[in-house]
Amino acid sequence: MNNETGKQVFRKLSYYFENKIMVHFCLIRGGWKNGEILDLNEKKLCMVLKERVEGDLPFILEDIDVNSIRPFRRLGV
Repeated sequence: MNNETGKQVFRKLSYYFENKIMVHFCLIRGGWKNGEILDLNEKKLCMVLKERVEGDLPFILEDIDVNSIRPFRRLGV
């Protein structure tokens, strides 16, 4: 487990969580997710995302590519 990566991801996601901004991110092993962060846990370095299509999903923060985190934008908006 890489706690430093998890802490970096936590710091970046905190802004989106606190301001209730929908987020987009890519997973290190491939794929991407869009949604609202329902819970962000610094101690466990995990989160629950209300993904737009798949519903509530848990994630370990170190599985998220820190450089891919950005606000979710709908196409054409």
